[in-house]
Amino acid sequence: MIRRRQFIAGLGSTAAWPVVAWGQQGESDPFVGQWLLNLEKSRYKPGPPPRSASLSVQGEGQNRKATLAGIDAAGNSFTQVYMFIHDSQPHPVTGNPLGDAAVYTPVDENTVGWSVTKDGQIVQTGRDTVSRDGRTFTITSIRSAASGRPIGNVAVFDKQ
Repeated sequence: MIRRRQFIAGLGSTAAWPVVAWGQQGESDPFVGQWLLNLEKSRYKPGPPPRSASLSVQGEGQNRKATLAGIDAAGNSFTQVYMFIHDSQPHPVTGNPLGDAAVYTPVDENTVGWSVTKDGQIVQTGRDTVSRDGRTFTITSIRSAASGRPIGNVAVFDKQ
């Protein structure tokens, strides 16, 4: 009976770990850190891809900010700032010509679903995933072009 109680207690502490890790900063929070776009692993359909990009996620718990900066395909610099808060509520976005707010909804400790809105209408959806080893941050997105054609991107970032 004692061994059974120890086993059940161990399961309880293991099951709670992802919930605790979700709200912590640093090594426990898989999203926090500096990330560099890996163009060889990324796909931009129909394209063209940006020349370069970096992603910085900082903060802790519900107070995180993601800054995406780089050089687009035409050689112009860009900076986009997102309140990277996983609470299923809209938060302001700056620098993104497509939208003015973003909503992040947690899927699990390494995955977040999201949507970008413009004037309350969804204009782009996607998913952010950090690999289990914490070395890769993948942003998968889809939206419709003005022609109605889908635009699908998979941007792969490596941890710095």
